[in-house]
Amino acid sequence: MKSLIKAGLLIAGTYLSTTAVLNYVVGEPVDYFALVPELTTTLEIDYFNFSEMDLINIPNKYVEPVAGLEDILSDSSGGFSNLSNPERFSNELFSLADEMGFNKESISRLDPNELIGLSYKIVADRITYSNVDSDPEFKKEHGEEFLPIDGYFYLGGGDCDKYAYLTIETFNLFKSINSNPKTGNVYLSREFGNVTQPHAWVSITINESPNKLSISQIDPTFYDSMGEIDACEFHVNQDHFEFLVLNKLRHYTQSNKIIDGLISEDNEDDENRTLFLSKAYNCARLGDHLSAGKNFEKLVEFEKIDPLKSMWFERASREYFESGNDQNVFRIVQEFKNSNLSGKRLPSDP
Repeated sequence: MKSLIKAGLLIAGTYLSTTAVLNYVVGEPVDYFALVPELTTTLEIDYFNFSEMDLINIPNKYVEPVAGLEDILSDSSGGFSNLSNPERFSNELFSLADEMGFNKESISRLDPNELIGLSYKIVADRITYSNVDSDPEFKKEHGEEFLPIDGYFYLGGGDCDKYAYLTIETFNLFKSINSNPKTGNVYLSREFGNVTQPHAWVSITINESPNKLSISQIDPTFYDSMGEIDACEFHVNQDHFEFLVLNKLRHYTQSNKIIDGLISEDNEDDENRTLFLSKAYNCARLGDHLSAGKNFEKLVEFEKIDPLKSMWFERASREYFESGNDQNVFRIVQEFKNSNLSGKRLPSDP
């Protein structure tokens, strides 16, 4: 599945204007330059299944990422705090690697494909799948809040997002001592793909040139349970891929334009819920609190569980308060009181 996305700047020999009108069609390639005037050149993105990705012919020297993408792709923390004990994490990782036949010297010489493989194999060897987020015994022993990501590594258990983040942290540590010049152009981050799936996996992004990215995906959780590392099929949804890339680039206004083209009465409720949620957070990040409130409130129509409903009522109320819309705040507060669901946790930004 190659070249899901191709974005071009040069059309009929003339450069596109930064005022180009967006005509987005679901499933069609997106012209990123028309969407993002800040980009000063063509942005071309190719998608590959991991087993088909070319990890050999990566540039031999460092390629400057597009629009500050390096900082975004290097952020592995997600919803977790930083490592609680980086020295212990490093020592245990290198000890496990040594048991698998890789000392620091050999790790420093690995090519990107070998480095990625060692990273997900160590995580699969170290932890066993456990639904720690909902296990009452686990919460009773370790508390209601998320642990630092290395906490799950020391305990030897975790669910899909723990597999994903631990693979990213492991790769980043090994990358820091790797001398192969190609590795500097390879990044692991949380997934691009099908955001309606209640699952977590890892995206691999390669800077091929200042205006070209190659992206693939792996699933460390599936690898541990089934031996298959390719993240494909339900992981990838082309219609969602475009706005997720734009979110990574922090182009939230342009992302919302695509989301508006995807919202449809013909969609399953779960897909529309996800789209409204993404748009709500984008509006909040842009400081458009009134629109954020409206989109958070729209989520109530798609949620079937009362505690979730109360969370979105609360978040909508907070956004309306920030916008100065006291009438909507009062209405939401009254509806929330009537639901008799006070005291639930307020959702924060993902």
